[in-house]
Amino acid sequence: AFQASSRAFLSRARIDAENALGWHPDALRSRFVGTEDDTRVEVQRGSDEFKHVECIFKADPASGVDRFYFPDRGTSDLIVTKIERVQNRGLKDSVDHMRGGVKKALESVGEPYVAGVHSRWLFHGVGGASVDEATENLESIIENPTSGFAPQMGLGNGGGNLWGYGS
Repeated sequence: AFQASSRAFLSRARIDAENALGWHPDALRSRFVGTEDDTRVEVQRGSDEFKHVECIFKADPASGVDRFYFPDRGTSDLIVTKIERVQNRGLKDSVDHMRGGVKKALESVGEPYVAGVHSRWLFHGVGGASVDEATENLESIIENPTSGFAPQMGLGNGGGNLWGYGS
């Protein structure tokens, strides 16, 4: 299946970093700190989590595969200055429901759910003509309990991405 073969596009470094972060939503939620109101929390520079996320973001694709983002220059010259973890506890039930639905649908046709194949670690970019507009778009993604991280939301505006490109 394409989903399984798509892992062949990833470098070993990215796969290892994704595996270290974990695949179950509970693995992500186990890192949540603060109160219900803390929807964005800075990940401490130098922590394992920071190193893994930075590795995933900057990892080159597998040998012979063209880079999807920054295709003209790669990421080796980029400096990650800050990583914020989104802790939107309000989306918990939605995430659990979607993951459960995918797992159930696959199993109903005899396919096992495979973490890392049927789920991915992704990053979300934001578009905007100005820093203020980009910040507003980012807040919309994080705070919206209905369509926050829903990629299909961009389809209604002519097929483009609603907030910008992710990885």
